Amino acid sequence: MNKNENTIREDELSQLFARFTPPMRDSETFMERLDSRLDAVEYLKDMQRAQVRRYKATVLTAFGAGVVVGVILLAFVLNAPPSEHLFCFGIQSAPFLFLEQNSRIITITALSLLLAGSIVSIVYTMVHTDLRQDVWKMQMSLEK
Repeated sequence: MNKNENTIREDELSQLFARFTPPMRDSETFMERLDSRLDAVEYLKDMQRAQVRRYKATVLTAFGAGVVVGVILLAFVLNAPPSEHLFCFGIQSAPFLFLEQNSRIITITALSLLLAGSIVSIVYTMVHTDLRQDVWKMQMSLEK
């Protein structure tokens, strides 16, 4: 495109915008809708702040519980007599002997994974339950 074509298109656009006259609505209705939407935005901001506080408290609680339970389980496993295996199959097969000899490590790993999975599941459930409730409340406030 050259300069002349750009100028013509700009003139056409400016004329198009100059001719455009949107229908005027009732200003009270507009202001009511604007106020309700601004209130909804403020409500969402407040809910988000509260949600972040709940998530932080939940994560700290889950972390604390995990540390306490982990320490207790570790103390239990380490206080068992080293000569005794934590579980015994009574079978002289190589895979079962390996499991018996490494029963402490296997037990600690399994309990740690179980604990971590439980904590993640609890936090996940709390987060998604709160999100569904917040979305529902937001929809209800916007419909008013």
